[in-house]
Amino acid sequence: MKKLLVILLVCLMAIPGSAQRKVLKNRTVTAASKKGKSLPVAANSRPKEHLLPKELLASTAKLMFVDSIVVEKDDFYKYIPLPVEIGKFVATTPTKKQDLVGAAFINGLGKQCFYAAGDTISSSLFCMDQLANGWGEPKKMEDIDNNFNFVGYPCQQSDGMTLFFAAKDKKALGGYDIFMTRYDREKGSYLVPENYGLPFNSTANDYLLVIDEPDSLGWLVTDRRQPEGKVCIYTFVPTKVRQTYEVDNLTETELYNFAIINRIADTWQFGDRQAAFKRLKRLRQGAETSVTRRFSFPIDDHTIYTRKEDFKEPQNIRQLEEYQAGLQRLTELEQQLNQFWDKYKESGEALKANLTEKVRMLENEYIKLNLRVKRIHKSIINSENNLINN
Repeated sequence: MKKLLVILLVCLMAIPGSAQRKVLKNRTVTAASKKGKSLPVAANSRPKEHLLPKELLASTAKLMFVDSIVVEKDDFYKYIPLPVEIGKFVATTPTKKQDLVGAAFINGLGKQCFYAAGDTISSSLFCMDQLANGWGEPKKMEDIDNNFNFVGYPCQQSDGMTLFFAAKDKKALGGYDIFMTRYDREKGSYLVPENYGLPFNSTANDYLLVIDEPDSLGWLVTDRRQPEGKVCIYTFVPTKVRQTYEVDNLTETELYNFAIINRIADTWQFGDRQAAFKRLKRLRQGAETSVTRRFSFPIDDHTIYTRKEDFKEPQNIRQLEEYQAGLQRLTELEQQLNQFWDKYKESGEALKANLTEKVRMLENEYIKLNLRVKRIHKSIINSENNLINN
């Protein structure tokens, strides 16, 4: 027996101290796991597909995730109850049938269509404008396309300027990542796309990001932690300004779990989940019954009007019509300005002088109308809130 103990002691002395600690640590984890205890996952023991760069963790967006569902990847679009006034996803482009990377997106006014098409080697983003005599020719979005080999799943935000899409990139976390860009009206081109970061992206494929600003809801489609052929659709509440966990003093493990959306219930402390779920349920019911909502007008965090009959003050219905007409005109002005800027870049000096005057007139109209629309919006909300609370 003494001889056996001596042999064991000699073996242990031959093992480096760091290796001994690893052996002991593994034994401790195994013992605790057998007791059914939930243990923090150490960074060096996380599954390979979940490893994230530390520099990205600090900028993880602080969000409340309302709900999640797992569906077939081939038809996930039908589970996103996006109001038609925000836009719609269609299986092919308005002019011809072709193989797309994801669905095509037509904005709420039906004035622009975005889609991605290509082959097994590469894919590109395209944009089409609705003209007086129908849809114009597709334009390859070169300013975005130059940065990626594969792009897909585009979706324009209701502001008419912000575009989300998925792309494969050398600096991506893995597979498709979500990217965001904005249209620069003065330059007549899109800004350099930015990776949208965590928790929107992962080391798996993150396909689609959709934000419905009027209803304050968003959807993220990803195949993280899903079997082949399945995706998870996370519903979340977007924030106007990106918030992080910088002031929350989280441990690395806690921050990591938020970054990978480990458990959506842990995020319910960051907002009113009940109110958000009520909004989501209303959208789903509208989609299931094929009832087209004519508008979506949030009064406060808990009240959203979707019918004219919802208004307490009859005068606000007339103001609503002016508000909607103003929004439509603003979108038309944006498109006209974009077209003028495109012409401006290709014109000679004489024509540029003429275009400059037209652009100035349109910009003045846009500024005045934008202020008018904001005043109407504020007036309606204040009036309805007074009637609701009194």
